[in-house]
Amino acid sequence: MKFSYALLKKLVPAIKSPQQLADILTMHLFEVESVEGDTLDVKVLANRYSDAASYWGLARIIAAIYNAKPKIPSGKVVRVEIKRKVPVTIKSPLCRRTAARYIEGVKIDQSPKWLQDALAASGIRSINNLVDITNYVTLETGQPLHAFDFEKMEGGMLMVRSAEKRESLEILDGRKLVLSGGMLVLADKKTALDVAGVKGGKKAEITHATKNILLTACNFDGTNIYKTSHALNLVTDASLRFSHHLSPALVQAGIARATELIKELCGGRAGEFVDVYPKKETSKVLKFDMQRFNQLTGLDLSEKFCLDYLRKLGFVIRGKLVTVPPERTDIDIFEDLVEEIMALHGYDKVPTAPPRIHVRTPDDEPLIHLKERIRRILPGVGLSEVYNYSLVNQGMVELENPIAEDKKYLRASLLPSLAKNVLANSRFFDVIRIFEVGTVFKKEGEEIKLGIALADKKGMPVLELKGVIEKLFELLYGGRVIFPPDGKAALSVECEGRSVGGITLIRAEDMRTALAELDVEALHALARDDRSFASLPKYPALDRDLSIVVKRSFRTGDILEAVLNVSGGLLPEGVEVIDFYEGPKIGEENQGLTLRLRFRASDRTLTDEEADEELQKIVAVVAEQFQAKIR
Repeated sequence: MKFSYALLKKLVPAIKSPQQLADILTMHLFEVESVEGDTLDVKVLANRYSDAASYWGLARIIAAIYNAKPKIPSGKVVRVEIKRKVPVTIKSPLCRRTAARYIEGVKIDQSPKWLQDALAASGIRSINNLVDITNYVTLETGQPLHAFDFEKMEGGMLMVRSAEKRESLEILDGRKLVLSGGMLVLADKKTALDVAGVKGGKKAEITHATKNILLTACNFDGTNIYKTSHALNLVTDASLRFSHHLSPALVQAGIARATELIKELCGGRAGEFVDVYPKKETSKVLKFDMQRFNQLTGLDLSEKFCLDYLRKLGFVIRGKLVTVPPERTDIDIFEDLVEEIMALHGYDKVPTAPPRIHVRTPDDEPLIHLKERIRRILPGVGLSEVYNYSLVNQGMVELENPIAEDKKYLRASLLPSLAKNVLANSRFFDVIRIFEVGTVFKKEGEEIKLGIALADKKGMPVLELKGVIEKLFELLYGGRVIFPPDGKAALSVECEGRSVGGITLIRAEDMRTALAELDVEALHALARDDRSFASLPKYPALDRDLSIVVKRSFRTGDILEAVLNVSGGLLPEGVEVIDFYEGPKIGEENQGLTLRLRFRASDRTLTDEEADEELQKIVAVVAEQFQAKIR
């Protein structure tokens, strides 16, 4: 919002320079985005339009920062010279207050230079002395005003009402608007005169022939004005101000100041002040708590010191009770008072101190640890992890507001999505090994599941799946798992007489697929916590990669186990499968594996000769037990 430095300097003579003012405002109140000549562009916050988006309001705050008194015009008492009281009615609750004054015998002319300069500094074009006064007083007080040519108003009255459906109105720039029933208008006895709070109409426009006027100021519901402005694609200074919920208290100040300037610059005789205010707002009173203030800020200020700050800003103090100025619509709670005091005092004066927090050990989450162990084990036996959406087109739990027609339910099982993964990838791969750990949703509540899908165009994936599950149970629990037939699934998965899941067989296209879904919470009840901790290794490791070709009938887990048994403790970090290949180059019945062997001794630095010797032992064992060929 643009402000003239000259006008602010006139209201607060203590100001030294535009740049000094910009620095003070930025440090204490609002960011000043630019200073160009006589104009300061101030970023007024949305909740401060009612008090700070005006010269008088900003001057009060600046004066308080400078510890000075602002020279705001006190306002002359307007002498009623004509016994003329124009009828004003409000026919919508969206208008909270409307005031008007009839003034006759005005002379429309060019504005004096000081007025034109003041408007130009705020980015407003001069039109004539009367219109310029309404614009200038809007800048001074923050209250938008409008003047109508009274002789063009039919019925000699003013009404605030809702627009009729499809009601049309020609506005000042010549455009014709079609209004809807939710919008407000100011109207005479027959037709609308303007779009309330947004734009004046052409019918009662002020011209050089105007002699008698009706000066008006209103207060509207901010939300309604915002919606009207955007529905008509018509954003004006008035609509911006009203959209930010102005205080009804500004109405009287705006009418009084405008009447004073009109009589001074346009002449004329003033009629009676008409004020329709159906439901007057009561003053907000807050209790000031000094102890709470110091606790919130970390300061040790005195009560007198704090309350003096509030007095400078226009708050009325009676003991510990603080009455909020009516234009301060942003003040509702005690913390708002704290913010006002701190803005004047300066946040840079708050002493720095490290935060005091109670450090405690994090809660142990066994299920999280178990899921992470599963995610480490299964890739080691050749499976890849996938992530699928929880929202599906079928399920037990339906959403009230689904994001799409095919995502109306929360998934009840991981298997349908895994089967779709297999189908989607079967065009590109002959063998698919995937798993997912995720939440499924039943009417009884949520459950954590492990889903595994093994698919093969030629092999027997159910046998490999049983091997994967056996290896998983061995590493998690060390117990024996069995697979008795099940009436629902192809096979049940049981351990120690407890069912933890099942295996299902399907065939998609030319893919044989074996699917398993296991209950992770049931696994947790069986799994032993074999987490251990060791110091960081002292000696470096030597990496060797071993690429072999074996029959597809041999399980990867068995090969890894055999390698670990040969190493004699020189592979403390295990063996990692870093590459897997199947294709015509190695034969249809074969699979290619590349193993990453990281040799490390706990008591010395291994030599290359020792690592190579261990590698040869491993090569001999895999060649003997699995008929492996070195690639």
